[in-house]
Amino acid sequence: MNERKHGPLISVVVPVYGTEEYFTRCMDSLLEQTYPDLEILVVNDGSKGDIRERIKKYTAPDSNAGSGPIVRFLDFSENAGLLRARVLGAREASGEFIAFVDSDDYVSSDFYRVLLSRAVETSADIVIGGTVREEGENRYIYNYHDSAFLFDELVGEDVQKAFFSQELQNYSWHTVWNKLYRKSLWDLCMPEYEKIEEHVVMTEDICFSSILFLHAKKVVTADSAVYFYCVNENASTDARDISFSKFRKNMHDMQIVFDEVSAYLDRSGASDLVKRGFQGGRAHYARMWRSLAESVFQGAEAEKASKILDRFEYVGSLNVSGSISESVSGSISGRRCTTRKDQNEKAREDYFFESVQTPWNGGLDNIKREIRESREPYVSFDIFDTLVVRPFYDP
Repeated sequence: MNERKHGPLISVVVPVYGTEEYFTRCMDSLLEQTYPDLEILVVNDGSKGDIRERIKKYTAPDSNAGSGPIVRFLDFSENAGLLRARVLGAREASGEFIAFVDSDDYVSSDFYRVLLSRAVETSADIVIGGTVREEGENRYIYNYHDSAFLFDELVGEDVQKAFFSQELQNYSWHTVWNKLYRKSLWDLCMPEYEKIEEHVVMTEDICFSSILFLHAKKVVTADSAVYFYCVNENASTDARDISFSKFRKNMHDMQIVFDEVSAYLDRSGASDLVKRGFQGGRAHYARMWRSLAESVFQGAEAEKASKILDRFEYVGSLNVSGSISESVSGSISGRRCTTRKDQNEKAREDYFFESVQTPWNGGLDNIKREIRESREPYVSFDIFDTLVVRPFYDP
């Protein structure tokens, strides 16, 4: 194993299941990081593709002989689902910090250096980077997602208030891949994740993040650190062309995640603010999936989908004592507790954070890449009227 010479080790967990065609792009973005002290744990989650062949060039003895990232391959014969794959990878991680990348996504070249720098200088438990959504040739950002992270840092109860008050509507809060975590925080939460042994691929991020943000003491943001979330039509969580069997599986996963987190919040003595926020998140997901079901299914399938959603909402509407919470719309004996007008108004709110988008032009990341790839001995920043000699001391 390589000797660390630069700073704290970051373990990056990369699950693979049916995403081999994007794997090289993902791995290259990790191996090209400006921060070299990475432990990349590739988790084969029982994929039926050729991942075993593709990983060989990254795990060959000469590949791990230098001072760059270490690549480890964890090969599992059975598909355990994304939640379990991340847990299995995290169990093997030896870094002081831990991060996650989906194998069909990739990161900007300076991603982990920027996140780590913020973590070290602020002693933060979680550092949040930016997200660029990529669909084919198009790259863009959701403006309202980014505007939620204009703060420099959150401490103590402000962490819980910020995370749970948005009721899981801004997914940039709960996705695990656009963040860096202090491993000690992750280890604190790990026993709860390990309790879930079922195959889960939907809303698993909510399971991870709800518990992490409940316990985090300090959360900070980082500028110019970009995660590229790539929308692929064959993704396991793509709901645009959904069958009833896939709908039922997704709802099954959501039921597991929301029930497990709700039970944990009860056991841990979470505040009413936290519980209301999480219940609001459950209602938010129920509305979105009900809207999808109503637009896709007909006849018997529509009736079955409605009953599945009724159960999901009804369980979520029960508070600790077993009575019905007035703050969350639910379903009792098949009857809706809110009017159609109320539902339509809430449905519009559900997509607020995705309502405005702006093309992403590369920004500071493009400038960094130009500087890195250029072989010129000097770099001029004309706006500052300065000339800098390579190499930079702390670029």
